Order: sequence, then C-alpha cells, then structure tokens
Amino acid sequence: MKPAINKLNIFFKEFLKYFFIVITLIIIGLLYPNRTYFNYEFQQGTKWEYETLKAPFNFPIIRTSEEITNEKNAIKNNFIPRFNIDSHHEEGILNYIDNISLDSFSETDISRFKNYLKKEITKLYSKGIVSSDDYKKIKNKGLIVNINNKAVKKDFSTILTSEKAKEYLIEKTKMFFPDLAFIVENLTLNPNYKYDTEVNQNLLKELLNKVSVNAGVIKKGDLIIAKGDVITQEKYKILTSYKEAYSKQVGKSSSFYFLYLGYFLLSLLILGLLLLYLYKNRPDIYNKPVKFLFILMWIMIFSYIVHFADNTGEMYVYAIPFAIAPIIVLNFFNKQLALYLHIIIILIASLITKLGYEFTVLQLIVGMITILIFSELRFWNSFFKGIFIILFIYITGYISLALINNGTFSGINWKILISFIVNALLLLLAYPLIPLIEKPFGFISNITISELGDLNKPLLKELSIKAPGTLQHSLQVANLCEAAAKKIGANSLLIKVGALYHDIGKTYAPEYFIENQRKGEDPYKDLDYFDSAKKIIDHVIIGEKMAIKHRLPKILQRFIITHHGTTRVEYFYRKQINDFPDKEFDESIFRYPGPKPKTKEETIMMIADSLEAATKSLNKPTGEEIDNMVDNISKYKIDDGQLQESELSFKEFEIVKEVFKDVLKNIHHVRIEYPELKK
Repeated sequence: MKPAINKLNIFFKEFLKYFFIVITLIIIGLLYPNRTYFNYEFQQGTKWEYETLKAPFNFPIIRTSEEITNEKNAIKNNFIPRFNIDSHHEEGILNYIDNISLDSFSETDISRFKNYLKKEITKLYSKGIVSSDDYKKIKNKGLIVNINNKAVKKDFSTILTSEKAKEYLIEKTKMFFPDLAFIVENLTLNPNYKYDTEVNQNLLKELLNKVSVNAGVIKKGDLIIAKGDVITQEKYKILTSYKEAYSKQVGKSSSFYFLYLGYFLLSLLILGLLLLYLYKNRPDIYNKPVKFLFILMWIMIFSYIVHFADNTGEMYVYAIPFAIAPIIVLNFFNKQLALYLHIIIILIASLITKLGYEFTVLQLIVGMITILIFSELRFWNSFFKGIFIILFIYITGYISLALINNGTFSGINWKILISFIVNALLLLLAYPLIPLIEKPFGFISNITISELGDLNKPLLKELSIKAPGTLQHSLQVANLCEAAAKKIGANSLLIKVGALYHDIGKTYAPEYFIENQRKGEDPYKDLDYFDSAKKIIDHVIIGEKMAIKHRLPKILQRFIITHHGTTRVEYFYRKQINDFPDKEFDESIFRYPGPKPKTKEETIMMIADSLEAATKSLNKPTGEEIDNMVDNISKYKIDDGQLQESELSFKEFEIVKEVFKDVLKNIHHVRIEYPELKK
C-alpha cells in the first residue's frame, strides 16, 4: 500500500509541475502583441545602412504629437470669438435720458444736454461694450459680431468695457456740460455684446477636429530612403510612419496563427532554458511544486504588469521595479538562481513591450548590479545604499543609451527619469514582501534567521539558564562555523544561528553533559553504558521535539538532527567493549539516529561541533596537536561514511579544515615556541 501511495505522490508532483508550466505559457500567451516586428533599426542623424527602401504600399506621413499639439494651440490662440448683440440695454438707457427732468436748468440747456448724451451713448454702443470677463477673451484678437445676419469683425482697439465706456463719457461730459456730469455718474452702461458660449465651443471644436494627424502621403513605389542617406528629421518622420503602417498592414495580412506560433515557440524556448537550469542545478526546486510555482509566479506577475504598463505609456514601463524579483529570490536561494530568473523575466517582458533593445539592455545591467550589491536585507543601511546605486545605474544607463542613439542630449526624455525614481521607491516593497512570502511558501529569509539568532529568544534563553556551559560551547561552534562558511561562500548567517540551536535538547538534563558538570560530579555512576549512551543520544531527539513545538523552521531543525549524523557515542561504546569483551550487543544502540548532513552548512556544523568538544580535552595544545586533531577527526568522519551525502566538495573541505586550524589556534592562544638560549 505504501509504495502505491508514494507512486501517487510522485505522479501528483509531476502533474502539478507540468500544469504550472502550461498555465504560465497560457497566461503569457494572452499578452502577446498582435503585431509583427519592423526589421530595421534607425536613429535620427545617422546614416541609413540598409538597402534602398521603397514604399510597398500607400501610407500616410504621421505628424508628431508635438506638431499636432502646437497647431491646435495656435488655433486656440488665434480663434476670434463670436458675440451676439443685445440692444435692450441701449434702448433702456436712451429712454431713461428722455425722461430726465431738471428744474434748475433751462429747457434749451436740458434739450442740448439730452441730445448730446444720447448721441455719445449711441456712439459708444455702436463701437461695442463688453463685460470685463469677455474683454479678456478678445484681448489682441477682437471679436466677430452678427449684425443684420452678417458676420462683422470688430477690432480689439474699438471695444470698450462698461467701466471704460463710463469713464470716457464722464470725462467728455465734464468738458461740455460740467454742471450736469453728476447725471452721467449715476448711469450704468451694461454690455451690449454677449459672448456666445455654445457657438464658440462648437466652432473651436470643429476647427480642432480638422487638424490632420498626417503631413502627406507616400504612395506605393515612392522612394522612402536611399542607402547611405543621412536620416534627417523629415526622413525620420517618414520612416517612423512607415514602421507604424508596416505593423498594421503586415500584421493584418499575416496569419494570426503563425504570428502567435512564433511568440509561443520563443516563450517556450525561454522557459525551457529556465527549466533546464532548475533540472540540472536546482533539483530541490524542480522537484518541489511549491518552490517551482514560486519561481514561475514572478514571470507571470511581471508579464501582466508589463502588458498593462506598456499600453499606458513608456514612462510606466520604466517605473516597474524588476529588481524586486532577484532581491527576494536572493534572500531565499542563491545569486545564480536570482540572476537567471531576472534574465528570463526580462526576455519575456521584451516580447510583450513595444520598447526596443534599450529596455532589455538597461534592465539586464540593473539585474546584474542588483545581484552584486544585495547579499542580504538584514541591514537597512546597506539596503538603502543598494537602492540608490540601482537608481544611479538606471539614470546613467538611460542617458548613455540616449546619447548613443541621438548623439545629443535633446533625445533624452527627462520625464522618464521620474519613472526611475518611482522605480527606486517601489523597490522598498522588497523588505516587507519577504516575511509575507516566506510563510505561504515555507521559506526562511535572512531577516527571520537573524531574528531567531537573538539570545533572548525563548529556546536560547532557556539554554542560557539551564545549561550555560552548553551555550558557551554553542557560541564557540557558531564562531568556528561562521568563519569556515564565509571562506567557501556558504550561508554564514544560517550556520551561525543553526549552531546556537543545535544542542537545545541538552536543557532536559544538562548535568549529563560535561560542559555543565561541576568538578567531581558523575551522573552516570548508577547507569549502565547502554542507558548512558541513550542519555547522550536523547539530546538530539528531544531537541528536535522542542524545535517543532516552538515552530523553529525546518532548515534550523536540520542542524539539530544532523550535527552528529549516525556516529557512535564513542566513549560509552568503547567502555562497553573494554569492560564486557565477551558480551554481544547491537552496535546501533550506541549510534545517533541521523540523518547524515547534506548541505555544506550541515557538514561544517558536524565537524565544528566535534572539534570544539575535542579541544576541551587538550591541555595547552600546541599548533601541531591542533592540526593533528583536525585532520584525525575529519578523517574519522569520512571513514565512518558521515559525509557520503554531503554537498561539500573535497576542495572546500580542505579549505574548511585550514580555517578550523587557524581559528582553534587563535582560541587557544597558540604561539611560536622560542628556542632555549644556550650559554
């Protein structure tokens, strides 16, 4: 029954793996652009190095958005607004003047004054009076008014506001009828020209709609550009128009299925490279559906982000923080995988976006820099420093590419520099994303490992109280492990924290371990050698249970169960052999349950633990004694088969041994012995 279940599990894992691959291809496939690619690269100011190009079909010369905008702005600025005449106010004020009565003045003076005033007001209204707000709309342009169903243009200099018309009338009245000027001061000259909002909006809209997006037409067979010609501004516009028309014309005529087949095969090839890498170099990911999905997840996420950003604008594509993926992957795995995944993401993104090779080159450079400068995210200082470096690389790289393409700073889109700043700010999300990701996928980051290395954590606090001698032993082992791991490029933080926890099982009965015993104590005096060995072996079994209870990550639990592998409790084993030579027994009773160490860190941990304990038995050891001890214990581990499953290479093993020798000599203050001075 069990073999059948195992086969079912293997089949299910394989099914999930291929299912995730198919889903990834389908998701990416939905984002393929429905266009074919233009096979020429060109930049303004350079020479056309390709063959002479003639138009294979008719196409319009597309004007630049700047040209269209400038023409529309010119139309708006030169547009002469339309006004309607409202004679109601003029008639009303003239009637008011007819009804004025002044007892203190003669009939002749009053009549002369009224005729004068009506004549001046009629003259002012004939010129045109507008409100202050409407006056701003006609400034320097004048207006067009409908008089007797005929459009008449009025010059700006003749138009008055109500305020200016009244001022003019008052000043003139003071000249001819100073005693009657007070009557004019009480008059209100309301505007007779009214701005027609609806008519003006419709007319302006009509004019703007007439603005052509084309600057002419290139007919089939016309010369586009000859080989060796310099690409002038006009030629560049024609080539750009041809490129746009080519994508539409050829895209329509080409088979939809062949177009997508090309994209599909290229995507399959790119993903195939990733799968091959995982199969050959990371079987731990390739054979684990959850980890496998974690890697593919980044490709799918960034594909969709690129698709939506590309449809919005070039600035939005450059604001995408592609470096987040390698930063996070680097925290859970290694630099090689992080870089490989970044390259795959950028290659897929390059198929989706309309941006050219500049996008691909820039993102690949940023990815490589990211891998070099981000080793871990434990320290905010280094994290922020890394983000500033990435921002600098983005800006410098973009400006460099723009100068190469255009030969001048005029080709730089300075707005894109803002996108790079947004990109850098979004990279800050990498830090909070790590703890959010590690739990669902069962990972552990350097941030979490660093927190678990705090000596105030419950398990380590308990160890310091119940077994202080063991804690000191663990600290010494941690120092040995960290030094060796750094030398060969292993995870020094992981092994250091793993060393702190490897002996937590000794807290159940600390007095049975020599580093916690007082002088003269012998807790084994009433136990036979089998029970004594069990007491020693139990610290691994109990330590694992404690780790599980406190939800210690499995990667740290491995240090607890592998630091002795399947070695024997040698002291009690030999005592049993020596004291009872004729008594048969099961040798496995004296062996730890294992498993044997697999990773480089677990292997280093096993050897360092044995060495640190062994050096305690040496009294003022010499350098030679330490060298011999390291060589002998290392040889014993190999001969006993403890390193059979280890990923540590022989070359790395020799480096680790040398590090152990140097560190142990420093710990025990080994100095050169000076020769005795002979008389």
